[in-house]
Amino acid sequence: MKYIINELVKRHIEKLNKDVVDVKLDGVNEKVTIWQDFPEFIALGVGSEVEGDIVTKVNGNFTNITLYPPKEQVKQEVKAIDPLTAIVNGLTRRIIVVEEYIENHKNGKIPSDFSAEKVDARVKELDSKKVAKVETIEYPTEEINPEDIPF
Repeated sequence: MKYIINELVKRHIEKLNKDVVDVKLDGVNEKVTIWQDFPEFIALGVGSEVEGDIVTKVNGNFTNITLYPPKEQVKQEVKAIDPLTAIVNGLTRRIIVVEEYIENHKNGKIPSDFSAEKVDARVKELDSKKVAKVETIEYPTEEINPEDIPF
C-alpha cells in the first residue's frame, strides 16, 4: 500500500549501529518505524510517498509497528537500483519539494504549522491579549460621601 509521510524523526540505534526513522503516515494513527534497509531510505522526507506493508509485532511489553517494502518489489529493486542512483533519486525528490515550497511561498501559500507547541503558544498569546484588553478598560468613578455609608 502507498502512504504519504506527514511527520518524520530520524534516530540512530547505537546497539545495532543502524539508523531508523519514526514516521506518522497519512491514514495511520500509530507511529511507524522504517529501518535503514528500506529502499531509498536516505530519500525519505516529509511529503514523500512510500510503498510497503505495515507489520505489527508484539515483543513482551513492546509493540513494534514497522513498514516493510512490498515483497515482490524488493527483488526487483535490489537488482535495478544501485546506491548512487538511490541517493540521486532521493535528492531529486527533495529538490522538487523545495521548489514547490518556494513556488507556493511566492504565491502566498504558506504551510500552516499545527504542532502542539505552536498551538499552545498561540493560545497563550491570544489569552494575554484578552487580559491586556480587560486591564485597559476604564470604569467611571464616583465620589462617595463617608456619611452616606449606613454602618
